[in-house]
Amino acid sequence: MFLFHIYAHTYTHTYTHNTVALIVRSLPDAYVEKLLMFLAQQVASSPHLQFYLAWSAELLTAHCAHLKESSSNILASIRDLQKSITQKQNDLGRM
Repeated sequence: MFLFHIYAHTYTHTYTHNTVALIVRSLPDAYVEKLLMFLAQQVASSPHLQFYLAWSAELLTAHCAHLKESSSNILASIRDLQKSITQKQNDLGRM
């Protein structure tokens, strides 16, 4: 899993905002949960909030059918992402 995080960090930063949708749509379903977990961690800890929110939105939109089919397996990752986003929203609301 650690190697996936290193690879995902490098991979996500290689592409611009304009290519995120294309990259996410070509992502195999096998990597959706891992990328969701990575995005949840990055949203919680990275200063690049808009960047990771764009990746998250595209991933959830592009793979919604797969997410519905395997919702019991991926639910924890989606909750982690939601928790990270809510925490950032609360932090920004306090500013």
